[in-house]
Amino acid sequence: MKVKAFFMVAGALFLASCGGNKQMESEDKTVELKPYEKKVKGYLSDVFEVVDGVYKMECKHNMFLEGQIQIKSIGKGDRSDYGFHDGNDGPLFLTICNKEGQPIANFTDIPSSFEADGLLKDMVSKEGDENWVLFKDFLKDILPEDAATFFITSKKIEKDKRGSLISDNNES
Repeated sequence: MKVKAFFMVAGALFLASCGGNKQMESEDKTVELKPYEKKVKGYLSDVFEVVDGVYKMECKHNMFLEGQIQIKSIGKGDRSDYGFHDGNDGPLFLTICNKEGQPIANFTDIPSSFEADGLLKDMVSKEGDENWVLFKDFLKDILPEDAATFFITSKKIEKDKRGSLISDNNES
């Protein structure tokens, strides 16, 4: 994970240094999103839901997208779930949608930050607990103008026999 992050940062710095003097049209952009659906989809659907509200996702320097979403624990889960211990992003993934709740084409899901693993682990044993969870990722495409809503899906993350990660993309 650290090696991957190092190469991503080094690549970003290299690209930024080769950019010339042109000003980007819009370096920072903020979009407001509402949850299209409060219930978290996937294997943690009985454990978490999104607190209703308006949330800001920030596009920084046309490279990073991040925002905090308030999550509520509505049931109890397994504190030993590998997704809460792996130090990698997930197990929650935010999908940006248009106002009808349709996912934006060619725009990838944004994972919950590995920094929230401990917080989510604590929440699975405290029904009714509410906390802000950070979702962030590198932008692979421009933030779409029609982004208006989102939903969150939980994806089971397991350690395979070789020690690398497997993500189960099936929704329950």
